Amino acid sequence: MFLEFDSEATELADFNYFEQDNPVISKALTAVLKSFNLKDVQFIPVSIQDTKGKEHEGFNIINVYNKFPYNYHEIIKKIPLEERLVFIEQGNTPSILYHRSVVEKMLELNPTGLRVIEVYESWNPELESKEEYFDRLFADDDD
Repeated sequence: MFLEFDSEATELADFNYFEQDNPVISKALTAVLKSFNLKDVQFIPVSIQDTKGKEHEGFNIINVYNKFPYNYHEIIKKIPLEERLVFIEQGNTPSILYHRSVVEKMLELNPTGLRVIEVYESWNPELESKEEYFDRLFADDDD
C-alpha cells in the first residue's frame, strides 16, 4: 500500500508530506511503526514551524533505507515478511510502500492527513509504467 498526504488538511496532521519520500509523522504514528521493529527505517525527531511561526514538537521524519529494485514483484515472495513491512521501491519516482498489516494498525488511530492507496493489485509492469498506472488509478471517471 502507498500512503499519501491528504492535501485537503489545513492544519498539521498525524501524517504530513513536506519533502518527497520523507513523510513527517506524529508521535502516535511513530509509536505504531516502531512497534513493528522495521528493517532499515529511522525516525528522526523534528520540530515544525507553521505558517504563523508557531513551533510544533513531537514529530518525526521517516527515513526508509530498506530498498527493493523496481521489479521487486519477481522477488517479493522470497523475502521474509518482517523484512518487507515498509520499503522503498527504487525507480524513476521512488515510493515508500507499507504492508497491509502496518497500515491497518496505523488506521486504528484514525490519523489525520493520511490517505491509503492500494497499489499494484491491478498493475502489470510489463503493460504500463508506474506513472501510467497512477494516471489510470486517479483518472476522473467522467473521462
